[in-house]
Amino acid sequence: MFDLYSNLIKKYQPGEVILLKDLKFSDASNDVVRQQIKKLTDKGILNRFDEGIYYFGDDILIDNVIESKYIKKNEEIYGYYSGRNLAIDLGILNEEPKREIITNNFKAIVRELKLGNEIITVRHSDLKINSKNCHVLRLLDMLKRVNFNEYLDDNIKSKLKKYIVDHYIKKSDIDEYIKFFPKKTYKNIYLLGINEILMKEEM
Repeated sequence: MFDLYSNLIKKYQPGEVILLKDLKFSDASNDVVRQQIKKLTDKGILNRFDEGIYYFGDDILIDNVIESKYIKKNEEIYGYYSGRNLAIDLGILNEEPKREIITNNFKAIVRELKLGNEIITVRHSDLKINSKNCHVLRLLDMLKRVNFNEYLDDNIKSKLKKYIVDHYIKKSDIDEYIKFFPKKTYKNIYLLGINEILMKEEM
């Protein structure tokens, strides 16, 4: 007889995010999995964070929930925090961060969602996001969303250069995806001299 608990306890540590949509077994139907999930939560063995989101243990971090649901799981990347969030992370914008995620794991164009006790904004991406392009797309998303005419200072280029170097972003990476972004993105690339600080192409 199928035993969901024994399968979960082998794979998930306390506090690790368990997404119902990921629970696929060759020897159990979706209905059987749902029934056993309910029994485990009713008994207090498994905790429910939100619809379709569970965990073992006493607590779970909202950052881990967002990451698993919309950004990455193990080595698979399917989303990123928006370019505006990146500008805040880099110290270019001085404002209270509001979580906004661009992801392939969402069908609606854009929607505000309540996840636990937090409101987040989730946007669908038509571009396939993966480990090779997520940092490039995040940079371009920032160049699309931020009005750099209002924030230009001597430190911005050095902050951008650190991000570009850390993630080894080259001109060919920008060229591959820039056509999917509006004209404002091109203007900001010129305004900030992005082409001058991109990594050199390998010979």
